[in-house]
Amino acid sequence: MRSLFVICLIIIPQCISAQNLVINPSFECGLESCFYLEHSEDLAKHACGWISPTQATPDVMNMHLYQCYLYVTGIQMPRTGNRYAGIYTYFGKTFSTSYREYLQVELNKPLTEGEFYCGEMYVSTAERPMYESNNIGMYFHKDKMISSTKGPLFQVPQINETSVIKD
Repeated sequence: MRSLFVICLIIIPQCISAQNLVINPSFECGLESCFYLEHSEDLAKHACGWISPTQATPDVMNMHLYQCYLYVTGIQMPRTGNRYAGIYTYFGKTFSTSYREYLQVELNKPLTEGEFYCGEMYVSTAERPMYESNNIGMYFHKDKMISSTKGPLFQVPQINETSVIKD
């Protein structure tokens, strides 16, 4: 089957001041819908500021419309607010094993070389996948990533979790 992970990316420079450089870090801004996103460009409508760098289609779950996603994710709850994003990191043996979903956001301001930054992301395995995943990370680059496929991106993330994420 498919492996679905819930992602919230937050980048906080100089952790002490807790300034968040991520636009819409909890996915609260955007259209509410009870349908899966059908096109990769739809992500920006449902999660202001966020885009998919590939042709794959991450989804935005909304607790106001929770019953719409209950059968997909199980009983996942957002860390904050009422929304979260879901991505497939592995699609299983019965589907294309090269299918991957990613989330991408432009920061409020560029990172400064030599400065110290904290990067945080909250990840949870959905209750209904058949697979758990590892190697979920963050990749920082000055240019937007764009791919015309639904396959994996081959950049090496600067922050990467190599352990299998169970919850």
